[in-house]
This record gives sequence, structure tokens and C-alpha cells, in this order.
Amino acid sequence: MKISILIAAYRAGPFLRTALASVAKQTHEDWELIVVEDGSHDETEAIVRAFATARPTRSVRYENHGSNRGVAATRNRLIAMAEGDAVAFLDADDWWTPDHLALDVHQLSS
Repeated sequence: MKISILIAAYRAGPFLRTALASVAKQTHEDWELIVVEDGSHDETEAIVRAFATARPTRSVRYENHGSNRGVAATRNRLIAMAEGDAVAFLDADDWWTPDHLALDVHQLSS
């Protein structure tokens, strides 16, 4: 089961590396990552691009609204971009344990 990991970002640069490191450690490996930045312009794009470059076999996409539209509009855009069988929201300032997606997939498959 492919999971679309969705991150809404606004001034997320100081926190995003920790969130992405937790994505990289997932034991469930069938995922894509989508980050939509809500109009801020910090180092978020560079962090996401570096993450993508380090994982060339993964689908990692980044988009910036260009102006602040709010978290609801950002999440709606993330969902519209998702191509997975299910979605999982990860806040830009949060992190997951390595088995987070595996447990989610197990529950969804039961």
C-alpha cells in the first residue's frame, strides 16, 4: 500500500529536517512525500530538494503557494497532489517513530 506523506509547511525551516529524518527511517518503504509551503520563503525548499536528491528512487515533490493561504488551503492542495492509496499528515515540526507507517498500513489492511 502506497502512502502519501503530506506536510504543510509555513516557516518550517528550523524544524523540517527532523520531520524528514523520521520519514527516511520508516520501515514501510512504499511512500511518496509531498511538501506544500504556504507562501513563506525560508530554507524549506532547499531542505526538501536536498532530501529528494539524497533519495533519487523516491517520489518527493515540493510546491509553494507564493502567498499565505492558510493551512486548510494548503492541506487541500496536498490531498489533490497525493497519488497514494492512503494519506498520512505529518506536521512540519513533528516526527514519527520508524514503525509509524507500518502500523498505519497494518490497521488499514485489517
